[in-house]
Amino acid sequence: MEVFYTAAKVNFFLRIGAKGRDGDHDLTSVMQSVAFFDRVAIAFGQTEFSLRVVGGDAGPVAGNIVTKTWRLLKETFSLPGEIAVSSDKRLPVAAGLAGGTGNGAAIFQAVADRYVPGLMDRPDLARRIGSDMPFCLRGGTALVEGSGEKVSALSPPPPMWLLLVNPGFPIATKALFAAYDEAPPPQTAKMAQVAAVRRGDWAWLRRDLRNDFTGVALKTYPELENIYAWFRAGGYRPLLSGSGPSVYAIVDDAEQARAYGASLPPAWGRAWTVKTAEKGVYREREIVAGEAGTVSTAPPGGIWALRRPILSGHFKPGDRLLMEVQVADELGSAARWCGKPSVF
Repeated sequence: MEVFYTAAKVNFFLRIGAKGRDGDHDLTSVMQSVAFFDRVAIAFGQTEFSLRVVGGDAGPVAGNIVTKTWRLLKETFSLPGEIAVSSDKRLPVAAGLAGGTGNGAAIFQAVADRYVPGLMDRPDLARRIGSDMPFCLRGGTALVEGSGEKVSALSPPPPMWLLLVNPGFPIATKALFAAYDEAPPPQTAKMAQVAAVRRGDWAWLRRDLRNDFTGVALKTYPELENIYAWFRAGGYRPLLSGSGPSVYAIVDDAEQARAYGASLPPAWGRAWTVKTAEKGVYREREIVAGEAGTVSTAPPGGIWALRRPILSGHFKPGDRLLMEVQVADELGSAARWCGKPSVF
Protein backbone atom coordinates (compact mmCIF):
# COMPACT_ATOMS: atom_id res chain seq x y z
CA MET A 1 0.00 0.00 0.00
CA GLU A 2 1.42 3.36 -1.03
CA VAL A 3 0.15 6.43 0.78
CA PHE A 4 0.15 10.04 -0.40
CA TYR A 5 -1.06 13.34 0.96
CA THR A 6 -2.41 15.72 -1.65
CA ALA A 7 -2.35 19.43 -0.93
CA ALA A 8 -5.10 21.95 -1.51
CA LYS A 9 -4.38 24.98 -3.67
CA VAL A 10 -5.47 28.58 -3.54
CA ASN A 11 -5.31 31.27 -6.22
CA PHE A 12 -3.45 34.42 -5.26
CA PHE A 13 -4.54 35.94 -8.55
CA LEU A 14 -6.97 34.76 -11.22
CA ARG A 15 -7.71 36.59 -14.44
CA ILE A 16 -10.27 35.21 -16.88
CA GLY A 17 -9.51 36.04 -20.50
CA ALA A 18 -11.35 35.52 -23.75
CA LYS A 19 -12.59 32.14 -24.95
CA GLY A 20 -10.47 30.28 -27.45
CA ARG A 21 -11.67 28.23 -30.40
CA ASP A 22 -11.82 25.18 -28.17
CA GLY A 23 -14.30 26.93 -25.89
CA ASP A 24 -11.85 27.25 -22.99
CA HIS A 25 -11.07 30.62 -21.47
CA ASP A 26 -7.54 31.97 -21.48
CA LEU A 27 -6.59 32.03 -17.81
CA THR A 28 -3.76 33.67 -15.93
CA SER A 29 -3.35 32.63 -12.32
CA VAL A 30 -0.81 32.50 -9.54
CA MET A 31 -1.49 29.27 -7.67
CA GLN A 32 -0.13 28.19 -4.30
CA SER A 33 -0.20 24.81 -2.55
CA VAL A 34 -1.23 24.86 1.11
CA ALA A 35 -0.75 22.26 3.83
CA PHE A 36 -4.33 21.07 3.95
CA PHE A 37 -4.47 17.47 2.75
CA ASP A 38 -6.50 14.53 1.55
CA ARG A 39 -4.94 11.13 2.28
CA VAL A 40 -4.86 8.74 -0.69
CA ALA A 41 -3.82 5.09 -0.30
CA ILE A 42 -3.11 3.04 -3.44
CA ALA A 43 -2.60 -0.72 -3.74
CA PHE A 44 -1.25 -2.08 -7.04
CA GLY A 45 -1.58 -5.62 -8.33
CA GLN A 46 -5.34 -5.89 -8.00
CA THR A 47 -7.60 -7.94 -10.29
CA GLU A 48 -10.19 -5.17 -10.57
CA PHE A 49 -10.30 -1.42 -10.01
CA SER A 50 -11.94 -0.10 -6.86
CA LEU A 51 -12.34 3.33 -5.29
CA ARG A 52 -13.40 3.95 -1.70
CA VAL A 53 -14.05 7.52 -0.56
CA VAL A 54 -14.41 8.40 3.12
CA GLY A 55 -15.50 11.79 4.37
CA GLY A 56 -17.04 13.23 1.23
CA ASP A 57 -19.33 12.57 -1.70
CA ALA A 58 -17.12 12.02 -4.73
CA GLY A 59 -19.98 11.10 -7.05
CA PRO A 60 -20.18 8.02 -9.30
CA VAL A 61 -16.94 6.00 -9.42
CA ALA A 62 -16.86 6.01 -13.23
CA GLY A 63 -16.84 9.81 -13.34
CA ASN A 64 -14.37 10.37 -10.50
CA ILE A 65 -11.06 12.05 -11.38
CA VAL A 66 -9.15 9.20 -9.75
CA THR A 67 -10.84 6.68 -12.05
CA LYS A 68 -10.29 8.83 -15.13
CA THR A 69 -6.63 9.36 -14.25
CA TRP A 70 -5.96 5.67 -13.75
CA ARG A 71 -7.69 4.73 -17.01
CA LEU A 72 -5.70 7.35 -18.94
CA LEU A 73 -2.37 6.23 -17.53
CA LYS A 74 -3.13 2.53 -17.79
CA GLU A 75 -4.06 2.84 -21.46
CA THR A 76 -1.23 5.23 -22.33
CA PHE A 77 1.53 3.13 -20.75
CA SER A 78 -0.06 -0.37 -20.89
CA LEU A 79 0.19 -0.70 -17.12
CA PRO A 80 -0.37 -4.17 -15.66
CA GLY A 81 -3.22 -5.13 -13.35
CA GLU A 82 -5.57 -2.81 -11.55
CA ILE A 83 -5.44 -0.68 -8.41
CA ALA A 84 -7.49 -0.26 -5.25
CA VAL A 85 -7.71 3.35 -4.07
CA SER A 86 -8.92 4.68 -0.74
CA SER A 87 -9.37 8.44 -0.45
CA ASP A 88 -9.75 9.91 3.03
CA LYS A 89 -11.26 13.31 2.26
CA ARG A 90 -10.26 16.18 4.51
CA LEU A 91 -10.84 18.84 1.86
CA PRO A 92 -14.38 19.92 1.07
CA VAL A 93 -15.69 18.83 -2.34
CA ALA A 94 -16.22 21.28 -5.24
CA ALA A 95 -14.67 23.99 -3.07
CA GLY A 96 -12.21 25.77 -5.37
CA LEU A 97 -9.29 23.99 -3.66
CA ALA A 98 -8.53 21.30 -6.31
CA GLY A 99 -9.18 18.53 -3.81
CA GLY A 100 -10.44 15.98 -6.34
CA THR A 101 -7.74 16.92 -8.83
CA GLY A 102 -5.12 16.46 -6.15
CA ASN A 103 -6.37 12.91 -5.57
CA GLY A 104 -5.82 12.27 -9.26
CA ALA A 105 -2.31 13.73 -8.95
CA ALA A 106 -1.58 11.03 -6.35
CA ILE A 107 -2.24 8.43 -9.05
CA PHE A 108 0.27 10.20 -11.31
CA GLN A 109 2.84 10.16 -8.49
CA ALA A 110 2.28 6.50 -7.67
CA VAL A 111 2.62 5.46 -11.33
CA ALA A 112 5.71 7.67 -11.70
CA ASP A 113 7.33 6.03 -8.67
CA ARG A 114 6.57 2.50 -9.83
CA TYR A 115 6.52 2.50 -13.63
CA VAL A 116 7.10 5.79 -15.46
CA PRO A 117 9.90 8.07 -14.21
CA GLY A 118 9.37 11.60 -15.42
CA LEU A 119 5.59 11.27 -15.52
CA MET A 120 5.17 14.24 -13.17
CA ASP A 121 6.63 16.42 -15.95
CA ARG A 122 3.88 15.56 -18.46
CA PRO A 123 1.48 18.53 -18.47
CA ASP A 124 0.10 17.33 -21.82
CA LEU A 125 -1.29 14.21 -20.17
CA ALA A 126 -2.31 16.05 -17.03
CA ARG A 127 -4.35 18.62 -18.96
CA ARG A 128 -6.44 15.80 -20.45
CA ILE A 129 -7.80 15.24 -16.94
CA GLY A 130 -8.49 18.86 -16.02
CA SER A 131 -7.18 22.41 -16.04
CA ASP A 132 -5.82 22.25 -12.47
CA MET A 133 -4.00 18.93 -12.92
CA PRO A 134 -0.76 20.30 -14.47
CA PHE A 135 -0.34 22.55 -11.44
CA CYS A 136 -1.26 19.83 -8.95
CA LEU A 137 1.53 17.63 -10.29
CA ARG A 138 4.08 20.37 -9.65
CA GLY A 139 2.54 22.20 -6.72
CA GLY A 140 4.35 24.85 -4.73
CA THR A 141 4.07 28.30 -6.25
CA ALA A 142 3.47 28.72 -9.97
CA LEU A 143 2.19 30.98 -12.69
CA VAL A 144 -0.49 29.09 -14.61
CA GLU A 145 -1.59 30.27 -18.06
CA GLY A 146 -3.67 29.20 -21.04
CA SER A 147 -6.26 26.63 -20.06
CA GLY A 148 -3.99 25.31 -17.32
CA GLU A 149 -1.37 23.60 -19.46
CA LYS A 150 1.32 26.30 -19.10
CA VAL A 151 2.83 26.05 -15.63
CA SER A 152 5.90 28.11 -14.74
CA ALA A 153 7.49 27.56 -11.34
CA LEU A 154 7.99 30.70 -9.27
CA SER A 155 10.26 31.41 -6.37
CA PRO A 156 8.01 30.74 -3.38
CA PRO A 157 6.95 33.56 -1.09
CA PRO A 158 8.15 33.56 2.51
CA PRO A 159 6.11 30.98 4.48
CA MET A 160 2.61 32.35 4.86
CA TRP A 161 -0.40 31.50 6.98
CA LEU A 162 -3.90 31.63 5.56
CA LEU A 163 -7.27 31.72 7.29
CA LEU A 164 -9.51 29.61 5.07
CA VAL A 165 -13.31 29.33 5.21
CA ASN A 166 -15.60 26.95 3.35
CA PRO A 167 -19.35 27.63 3.56
CA GLY A 168 -20.32 23.99 3.16
CA PHE A 169 -21.99 24.06 -0.24
CA PRO A 170 -20.39 23.15 -3.59
CA ILE A 171 -19.95 25.31 -6.67
CA ALA A 172 -19.63 23.71 -10.10
CA THR A 173 -16.92 25.53 -12.04
CA LYS A 174 -18.68 25.03 -15.39
CA ALA A 175 -21.86 26.58 -14.03
CA LEU A 176 -19.98 29.61 -12.72
CA PHE A 177 -18.18 30.05 -16.05
CA ALA A 178 -21.59 30.01 -17.75
CA ALA A 179 -22.85 32.69 -15.38
CA TYR A 180 -19.68 34.70 -15.96
CA ASP A 181 -20.09 34.50 -19.73
CA GLU A 182 -23.64 35.88 -19.55
CA ALA A 183 -22.32 39.25 -18.38
CA PRO A 184 -18.51 39.29 -18.28
CA PRO A 185 -17.15 42.22 -16.26
CA PRO A 186 -14.28 44.37 -17.54
CA GLN A 187 -11.14 42.24 -17.57
CA THR A 188 -8.52 43.00 -14.97
CA ALA A 189 -5.05 43.97 -16.07
CA LYS A 190 -2.58 41.16 -15.60
CA MET A 191 0.83 42.42 -16.61
CA ALA A 192 1.57 44.23 -13.33
CA GLN A 193 0.68 41.18 -11.23
CA VAL A 194 2.66 38.80 -13.45
CA ALA A 195 5.68 41.12 -13.38
CA ALA A 196 5.45 41.34 -9.58
CA VAL A 197 5.50 37.57 -9.03
CA ARG A 198 8.27 37.05 -11.58
CA ARG A 199 10.51 39.44 -9.67
CA GLY A 200 9.46 37.94 -6.34
CA ASP A 201 7.68 41.07 -5.12
CA TRP A 202 5.19 39.28 -2.93
CA ALA A 203 4.49 42.35 -0.82
CA TRP A 204 3.24 44.15 -3.92
CA LEU A 205 1.10 41.21 -5.04
CA ARG A 206 -0.37 40.83 -1.56
CA ARG A 207 -1.74 44.35 -1.84
CA ASP A 208 -3.36 43.51 -5.17
CA LEU A 209 -4.84 40.04 -4.72
CA ARG A 210 -7.81 39.54 -7.05
CA ASN A 211 -10.04 36.95 -8.66
CA ASP A 212 -12.25 37.66 -11.68
CA PHE A 213 -14.82 35.12 -10.43
CA THR A 214 -15.57 37.21 -7.33
CA GLY A 215 -18.36 39.39 -8.72
CA VAL A 216 -20.34 36.59 -10.35
CA ALA A 217 -19.83 34.28 -7.35
CA LEU A 218 -21.19 36.88 -4.92
CA LYS A 219 -24.13 37.59 -7.23
CA THR A 220 -24.96 33.92 -7.75
CA TYR A 221 -24.34 32.88 -4.13
CA PRO A 222 -25.22 35.94 -1.99
CA GLU A 223 -24.62 33.96 1.21
CA LEU A 224 -20.89 34.45 0.51
CA GLU A 225 -21.37 38.11 1.40
CA ASN A 226 -21.64 37.09 5.07
CA ILE A 227 -18.21 35.46 4.92
CA TYR A 228 -16.66 38.46 3.18
CA ALA A 229 -18.14 40.77 5.82
CA TRP A 230 -16.89 38.49 8.61
CA PHE A 231 -13.32 38.58 7.24
CA ARG A 232 -13.39 42.36 6.89
CA ALA A 233 -14.73 42.77 10.43
CA GLY A 234 -11.59 41.02 11.64
CA GLY A 235 -9.33 43.28 9.62
CA TYR A 236 -8.61 40.66 6.94
CA ARG A 237 -8.79 41.01 3.17
CA PRO A 238 -10.85 38.10 1.77
CA LEU A 239 -10.27 36.47 -1.60
CA LEU A 240 -12.17 33.73 -3.41
CA SER A 241 -10.12 30.63 -4.24
CA GLY A 242 -10.68 29.40 -7.80
CA SER A 243 -14.37 29.43 -8.61
CA GLY A 244 -15.18 29.15 -4.90
CA PRO A 245 -16.95 28.85 -2.67
CA SER A 246 -13.89 28.73 -0.37
CA VAL A 247 -12.66 32.15 0.73
CA TYR A 248 -9.33 32.89 2.41
CA ALA A 249 -7.17 35.70 3.71
CA ILE A 250 -3.41 35.92 4.22
CA VAL A 251 -2.71 36.49 7.91
CA ASP A 252 0.31 37.71 9.86
CA ASP A 253 -0.43 35.99 13.15
CA ALA A 254 -1.50 32.33 12.95
CA GLU A 255 -2.64 32.07 16.57
CA GLN A 256 -4.71 35.23 16.28
CA ALA A 257 -6.23 33.88 13.05
CA ARG A 258 -7.11 30.58 14.75
CA ALA A 259 -8.82 32.45 17.52
CA TYR A 260 -10.74 34.59 15.05
CA GLY A 261 -11.65 31.50 13.02
CA ALA A 262 -13.38 30.10 16.11
CA SER A 263 -15.77 33.07 15.97
CA LEU A 264 -17.19 32.07 12.58
CA PRO A 265 -20.92 31.34 13.02
CA PRO A 266 -21.39 27.59 12.43
CA ALA A 267 -24.18 28.27 9.95
CA TRP A 268 -21.71 30.13 7.73
CA GLY A 269 -19.23 27.27 7.37
CA ARG A 270 -15.96 26.05 8.86
CA ALA A 271 -12.61 27.77 9.26
CA TRP A 272 -9.06 26.43 9.17
CA THR A 273 -5.66 28.05 9.54
CA VAL A 274 -3.20 26.59 7.03
CA LYS A 275 0.37 27.19 5.93
CA THR A 276 1.80 27.42 2.42
CA ALA A 277 3.39 24.21 1.11
CA GLU A 278 6.16 23.51 -1.38
CA LYS A 279 4.62 20.60 -3.27
CA GLY A 280 1.28 19.33 -4.50
CA VAL A 281 1.75 15.64 -3.66
CA TYR A 282 3.68 14.30 -0.67
CA ARG A 283 4.62 10.71 0.02
CA GLU A 284 3.72 9.59 3.53
CA ARG A 285 7.35 9.49 4.61
CA GLU A 286 7.69 13.16 3.62
CA ILE A 287 4.71 14.10 5.75
CA VAL A 288 5.90 12.36 8.90
CA ALA A 289 9.38 13.83 8.39
CA GLY A 290 7.89 17.30 8.53
CA GLU A 291 8.71 18.19 4.92
CA ALA A 292 5.21 19.52 4.31
CA GLY A 293 5.39 22.10 7.06
CA THR A 294 2.24 22.12 9.13
CA VAL A 295 -0.31 19.44 8.47
CA SER A 296 -3.71 20.96 8.97
CA THR A 297 -7.20 19.61 9.49
CA ALA A 298 -7.32 15.86 9.79
CA PRO A 299 -10.74 14.41 10.66
CA PRO A 300 -11.27 12.06 13.58
CA GLY A 301 -9.53 8.80 12.74
CA GLY A 302 -7.37 10.36 10.04
CA ILE A 303 -4.95 11.67 12.66
CA TRP A 304 -3.87 8.13 13.52
CA ALA A 305 -2.28 7.70 10.10
CA LEU A 306 0.06 10.55 11.00
CA ARG A 307 0.52 9.71 14.66
CA ARG A 308 1.32 6.02 14.22
CA PRO A 309 4.95 6.45 13.02
CA ILE A 310 5.75 8.36 16.23
CA LEU A 311 4.05 5.84 18.49
CA SER A 312 5.83 2.95 16.78
CA GLY A 313 9.23 4.45 17.56
CA HIS A 314 10.24 5.55 14.05
CA PHE A 315 11.01 8.99 15.43
CA LYS A 316 12.98 9.61 18.61
CA PRO A 317 12.52 12.68 20.83
CA GLY A 318 15.58 14.39 19.35
CA ASP A 319 14.50 14.06 15.73
CA ARG A 320 13.88 17.22 13.72
CA LEU A 321 10.16 16.85 13.40
CA LEU A 322 7.17 19.10 13.47
CA MET A 323 3.76 17.55 13.28
CA GLU A 324 1.06 20.01 14.14
CA VAL A 325 -2.44 18.85 13.37
CA GLN A 326 -5.64 20.74 13.84
CA VAL A 327 -8.40 18.20 14.31
CA ALA A 328 -11.59 19.95 13.27
CA ASP A 329 -14.32 17.55 14.34
CA GLU A 330 -18.01 18.14 14.82
CA LEU A 331 -17.35 19.70 18.23
CA GLY A 332 -14.74 22.07 16.80
CA SER A 333 -12.02 20.70 19.07
CA ALA A 334 -8.33 20.88 18.23
CA ALA A 335 -5.38 18.72 19.16
CA ARG A 336 -1.68 19.06 18.58
CA TRP A 337 1.27 16.67 18.70
CA CYS A 338 4.69 18.23 18.30
CA GLY A 339 8.21 16.87 18.32
CA LYS A 340 11.30 19.07 18.10
CA PRO A 341 10.36 21.68 15.47
CA SER A 342 12.18 22.13 12.21
CA VAL A 343 12.60 25.49 10.53
CA PHE A 344 10.39 25.73 7.45
